[in-house]
Amino acid sequence: METTAWIIGRNGMLGTSIFKVLSELKTNIFIEPDNFNWQNPATLHEQLCKSIELFADNVTQRRTSWEIYWAAGVGTMASTRKDMAQETEIFKEILRLIGNESRLIGVQGTIIFSSSAGAIFSGSTELIINENTKVAPTTSYALAKIEQENLIEKFVKSYQNIIGFIARISTLYGLKQSITKKQGLITHIARCLIAKKTISIYVPLDTMRDYISSDDAARIMVKSLRLVDNDKNFIKKVVASERPTTIAEIIGIFKRLHPYAPPRIIKKTVASTSAYGRALRYKSNQNHKFINFKLTSLEIGISRVIAHELVVYIQRDTKSIISQILKI
Repeated sequence: METTAWIIGRNGMLGTSIFKVLSELKTNIFIEPDNFNWQNPATLHEQLCKSIELFADNVTQRRTSWEIYWAAGVGTMASTRKDMAQETEIFKEILRLIGNESRLIGVQGTIIFSSSAGAIFSGSTELIINENTKVAPTTSYALAKIEQENLIEKFVKSYQNIIGFIARISTLYGLKQSITKKQGLITHIARCLIAKKTISIYVPLDTMRDYISSDDAARIMVKSLRLVDNDKNFIKKVVASERPTTIAEIIGIFKRLHPYAPPRIIKKTVASTSAYGRALRYKSNQNHKFINFKLTSLEIGISRVIAHELVVYIQRDTKSIISQILKI
């Protein structure tokens, strides 16, 4: 059966990768008519209502099943409870609108939620984390992600035709990392390297993370989803490279890629450092036979990030120069 997909957060790092994977699979992709105004609740409500109505029109006209990917959200590990409460309310509104649209709940559909394994397992003492590991949140961000996951589980249990798919993603990196978000070590180092700025590291250099490119994460998500057992209506999936890497090793890769202008590192410690787990290792206990592609190596992934950020830097610098010239 054909599928109509809608990616909420399509222009972000993960959303862009999901769009790429779905396009390769010739999936019908719905594009919302307006860019969402996340800062204005009244305007956002009208936009969401309009988008869901048009999405339902599209699904009905094409007589397809549907998928809605949540790849949005402005939260980070440093977000406060108040910051995350607003995001959760928006997500509740989306679920409510879906539930009120009979053309969606009357056919087969799936809600795919991008969660954060690094956040919800940050306090775990387990040696290896998988789908059965008990959550161990240490931040308001993590608590909000768990609440949002629970909202989906409760929602799908009310509708026989709808599946909830939770992708608990490890440390994500890639192109189009938001400038406004204070996260993304690899992108942060790349930007500082290009701008010739010193780089502040706030956690021990032996801190271990599982870095996965957004393209690889999107591919695993979609391929896993398409092989979901129809007898289950709520699935949790750990999405990770399953290759733990220390921050020191990440810095070493940058030095090898840029031996003549290596990153300048300053080690700092802050009170929030304790909220980050020192060694998070992942190993999915679900079947991996569907992953018939080679994951991106960190060397290649980091080189792509550097190249992308260099283009962005040059474009931004060129615009600034042109702006100054026009003022003369």
